Amino acid sequence: MVAAEAEGVSLGLEVVRAAFATMADFDVALVEGAGGLLVPINAHTSMATVAGALNLPLLIVARPSLGTINHTLLTIEVARQRGLVVAGVVFSHSLAGSGREEARTPSLIGELGKVKIWGSLRHLDAATTADAASDLAHLVEALFADAEPLKDRVEDLVVDGLAGDRS
Repeated sequence: MVAAEAEGVSLGLEVVRAAFATMADFDVALVEGAGGLLVPINAHTSMATVAGALNLPLLIVARPSLGTINHTLLTIEVARQRGLVVAGVVFSHSLAGSGREEARTPSLIGELGKVKIWGSLRHLDAATTADAASDLAHLVEALFADAEPLKDRVEDLVVDGLAGDRS
C-alpha cells in the first residue's frame, strides 16, 4: 500500500485475481507476498486476505537471526487463525554473519509452531553462485517432491515474507 501510494497506483484484490488467473496454464506458480502476512495492499486488503481469496498455502520465509522466533510464530498463528494453510518455513540468511541463536532457531520454530522446516538459503555474499543455486535447487526439489500440504496444489505455493521488522 505504501509503495503503491508513492507511485500513485491503486491495487485491489480484483487486480491480483486477474493477474493470478493469467497463470492458470502453468504447471507451477510461486506467488510472493510483499513484506509479510499483515502488510496491506490497500485500506481493506492485506496479503493474508489475498492468500485466502486465492486459496493459497503459505511458505513463510524467515530470517534465522535474533527476534525471528517471535515474528515467525506470530505469523504462523495469525495465518492459522485466518484459516490459511501453512506449508512450512524456509530460512533466508539476510546477513553474511550468523549469531549463536541461528543453530537452534529453525528447529525450535518447527517444534513450537508445529510446522515443517524446509531448509535454509545462504546469504549471497557468503556463498558462491554455485552454492546459492545448489541451495535453491535442493529447496525446490524438496518442496515439490514431498510437500504433503502442497501435493495437490503445488502451483499455488505462496512465498510469503515474514511479517514485521526487515532491518
